[in-house]
Amino acid sequence: MPKWFGVWRRLWRSAYSAAVYREAAAGGVRSALGYLAALIAVTTVVITPLTHVQTNRALQTIKPLVLEHVPELIIQNGHLSSPGAQPYVWEHEGFGFIVDTTGTVTVVSPVYDQGVLLTETELIYRRSLAETRRYSLSEFPNVVINQETLERWFDATASWLWVFVAIGTLAWLWIAKLVQILLWSGPGWLAVKLTRRSLSYRAVFNLAVVAITVPIAFDLLVLGLGW
Repeated sequence: MPKWFGVWRRLWRSAYSAAVYREAAAGGVRSALGYLAALIAVTTVVITPLTHVQTNRALQTIKPLVLEHVPELIIQNGHLSSPGAQPYVWEHEGFGFIVDTTGTVTVVSPVYDQGVLLTETELIYRRSLAETRRYSLSEFPNVVINQETLERWFDATASWLWVFVAIGTLAWLWIAKLVQILLWSGPGWLAVKLTRRSLSYRAVFNLAVVAITVPIAFDLLVLGLGW
């Protein structure tokens, strides 16, 4: 039997077979990480199309609003200019977008949950009442942002969206699941020591890797059914 087949076979047997857990406890960390890689691969394959559909739907909802309300913006040598009347303000569902190169507006108003202010030399992003980030426009390339530019950006994003979603999902799953496994295996190993059982940390870590299979399967089922 090919080695890779054994990994896939263990994935579905983990839901009912105690032998899978005994094998994991006796095996090495490399084998456990191979199992985790297969589990994450399956999860990514399932999540990516679902997330892609949802994200693309949101993108298509935002697109006409942006095309309608974002004025022409010209960034040249770190300075912004815009031919429209200023201050320009667009509000949408608690988000404020402001363009003002005259110096009249210098902060994002707290009436908005979030907001962006473009001044002559800065992009000010207020993520929350407690967090505001400032970016110098000198960090941006010279560009003219108009409806044609925005259309091109939206089309390019839509074309490559599945790639971004797949890479993001894969990276997030590796980080999240490794953290989860470490959080499980640490207290688990201490519990083993308190009961004076002869089980190494490696064995507990490997067991935690296999143990996350069923919760992930349940999460995928809930996601797929839209509960």
